[in-house]
Amino acid sequence: MNKVLAFFKTHKIFTGILILFLLVWFCYSPPIKPTNPSNPLFVESWFRIRDYSGTALQRTLPKLFPMGTPKAYVDLMLVERGGASATDQTMFVHGKYAYIYQPISLWFTPDAWRIDVYYSPDNKVEALNFGHEFIVNERYKPQDAVKNNDGVKIK
Repeated sequence: MNKVLAFFKTHKIFTGILILFLLVWFCYSPPIKPTNPSNPLFVESWFRIRDYSGTALQRTLPKLFPMGTPKAYVDLMLVERGGASATDQTMFVHGKYAYIYQPISLWFTPDAWRIDVYYSPDNKVEALNFGHEFIVNERYKPQDAVKNNDGVKIK
């Protein structure tokens, strides 16, 4: 033990860099981070999709985005904080946006996760689909977008 202490005393620059690295690492990604939104210690600004397994995310999404949640909040949590990309699907299905999360884009990584969110005309969550099943508003039936004879969407 004395050799270790002696090393850190003689190598002060290395010790300072190590302490700084550990502080930044713990502040950016705390080792014990509550991921359940029902937990009073859950911090929304720490939300990252990468912290969840598929089943954990499936249990978490209905708590984060119940029916009536504004689209701006969903975009903030899934795109800005979560790391997903949003795709407007309203030309195919009324009110549908697809949020796609690819953990790491390498050839051996798993497929991307797709979260389909259906919004009402006032941009509130009507239904949420993850893992090929509706987890918010299970009885929701998607409606095709209304199009004219040329295939152009009518608002």
